[in-house]
Amino acid sequence: MESKKSVLDTKPQEILGYILTAEQQIWVYFLVATGFKCAIYVFDLASGIAVVNEHYKAGDNVWGTLTLLLMYFPSFVFFIIIISRPDLWDEQDGIPGTAKWFGYRTVQFLVYPIWVMHRYAKQLFWSIDALLHDEKEREEALLTANRPSQTELYLFLQPFLQSIPQAFLQVYIMLAHYQLDKHISQMQIFCVTSSLMLVTHKTVSFLWFESQKILQRKEPWNLKTPLILQTSQTSNEKITLNMSKTKAEESELATPFLQPRRFPTTASDHRMTSSMHDDEENTHNEPTDTENGTLLPEHSTPPKRITNPEEIEVKRMSTQPSLPEDPAPSRPDSTNISLPRRKIRKKKLYGMDEEDALAKIVAFLWWFFFLFSRILSLASCANFQPYVMLGILVIHYIIITSHLLHQTGLCSIYKVFTQLCLGYVFTFCFIEFRYKLKNVTVFYICYFLLMIVEILIMSLSWFLSSEQDSFWHRFVFTIIFGSCAISFLSMALYLTILKPKVKTVYVEETSHPQSTTDSTGRCCRCIPTIHS
Repeated sequence: MESKKSVLDTKPQEILGYILTAEQQIWVYFLVATGFKCAIYVFDLASGIAVVNEHYKAGDNVWGTLTLLLMYFPSFVFFIIIISRPDLWDEQDGIPGTAKWFGYRTVQFLVYPIWVMHRYAKQLFWSIDALLHDEKEREEALLTANRPSQTELYLFLQPFLQSIPQAFLQVYIMLAHYQLDKHISQMQIFCVTSSLMLVTHKTVSFLWFESQKILQRKEPWNLKTPLILQTSQTSNEKITLNMSKTKAEESELATPFLQPRRFPTTASDHRMTSSMHDDEENTHNEPTDTENGTLLPEHSTPPKRITNPEEIEVKRMSTQPSLPEDPAPSRPDSTNISLPRRKIRKKKLYGMDEEDALAKIVAFLWWFFFLFSRILSLASCANFQPYVMLGILVIHYIIITSHLLHQTGLCSIYKVFTQLCLGYVFTFCFIEFRYKLKNVTVFYICYFLLMIVEILIMSLSWFLSSEQDSFWHRFVFTIIFGSCAISFLSMALYLTILKPKVKTVYVEETSHPQSTTDSTGRCCRCIPTIHS
């Protein structure tokens, strides 16, 4: 029986060849990572509230209301998802229990930061507790800290439903205020920075999610077991069952063909046996044992022993049968009988392990500067050439969604809706969620080439205008392409050196009733054989 896999085994165990101890893994991938996420969230929440307050104080009620609505938008979508899916409901006792649960969810929608802070506080507490105990208690603490929660679904929706529109809105307001010679608040800059950091963190976390899901990862709000772990838990039972079946077949084949076997008796067998028994009692007076069934003889009764050589010779000549003209068929050898075996086709799946801390830092820089240049180019173009921006966004969305729908097909409304939502996400960044990359190099070349062309068109559309000729306009134009340059350098470093290695997982396509199902609908089960 294989030992249960530890939580620390799912985390990278080295950074640039330096082996991490268990305590160092907890510090890097639990304490520091959770503290960083919590700090970004608090910073974004505080800056958002401050920006709303300043907008209302300045008399910009429209901007203040839009900023506040964007802060509540992901919580509202999360609330709708929870109450519209019965599989996410808690068990309730009748109508009073359901009403109480609905009220609880309504309060959670209104004061959502309390649940988010509770989630982070719980993770920090159990991560610290894991440092203070031995291996067994440490494993229990890490399992509790890493336990899925529905709050993670809200944290997944927040960057794409709040942070991206919020960053775009505040940059647009700052550029508009500059043209009108209005005051630009520092809290707006902090709000844009924290929003981009939230989007960047979530993008890095789900950059290779579908590839990592093949090996060990799962949605942090999902209670189901990943495919490879689910298979490894039942692999020993399957192997034991197959071995027992094989041994039974071997013992069946090893049984000689002429050994006595008992078969279940019928009424005719009883009559025949009783008549044979009566005949033998009348002639030889020898009883037979036929109580449990008919007994097949192993071989004929051996002849009496003859000691005289002459009698032996005479007996041999008299009992020798005539040879048949055709040769007799050979007796089957039980040891050489080959049974038909089921043909099993193997399928390759390519997965990845989680990135180490250094790779995540470089990827964070890559996506932060790219998102900054993307949002800045969109907001600046919206101030000066709004129709150009709208046209580019519509064309981009049509191209991306057409590709996604072509890859997944129109098999269900749910999948179509998912791909339409991913088309919106891919307008700003890329995550491998509900979409598995087949050729990483080709996709990234096409995707970023399209992004660069769009940024170039949007930036040149307003920069080449004769009306815009000031220091800040030139500064914004320079910052856009300077951020792109830093982003592409970080991307090259990540993809060439720090990207996780691809691992091959072999999958057997079988008809076993307990096997899992792949994306094509065929039954399959994973073999615990992984190659780097």
